[in-house]
Order: sequence, then structure tokens, then C-alpha cells
Amino acid sequence: MLQEAGEEIMGMTATDLKGLEDDAKKYDAALQSANLRPLTFTLKVAEDTYNDETRIKKSVNRQATCWLVCWEQCFVHVLEAGWLSIHP
Repeated sequence: MLQEAGEEIMGMTATDLKGLEDDAKKYDAALQSANLRPLTFTLKVAEDTYNDETRIKKSVNRQATCWLVCWEQCFVHVLEAGWLSIHP
């Protein structure tokens, strides 16, 4: 599961990313392409007490590409094309 999550976040396999380490410009470009990309995460947070010490455990259950940005752009395109009109 970790491999698939990394591929979705980075847009490439770990082997491909490792192969880019020799070329600093391509490596930096690969990291920048994943930076600030909209993603949706489903988190699991649990509180656990052991020996009178409370700990909060956090983990990512799954992640997915955030399609909200895409839908917003599609909606603007539909409005600009005149396929849909909004009346107050």
C-alpha cells in the first residue's frame, strides 16, 4: 500500500525517483511537481493511555487526488461556453 501511495503523491515510482538523484535539476523538478498538489487524505486519529501517559496516534488511511480543483475549472468552462446559465 505504501508503494501505491508514494506513486500517487509523487507521480512516479520510487525506483524512478531514485534514478533521478544523479541529475539534481530533474530530481528537484520531480519534488517540486509534487509540492502543493491538492490531495485528499483520510486520517485515523486515536488516543491511547499507557502507564498514565496519553499518546495520540495519527496515521493516513488513504489519499486521493483532489478533484475539486478540476471540477471547479470544468464548471467555469461550462459557464463560459454558455452551456449552463445561473439566474439569480
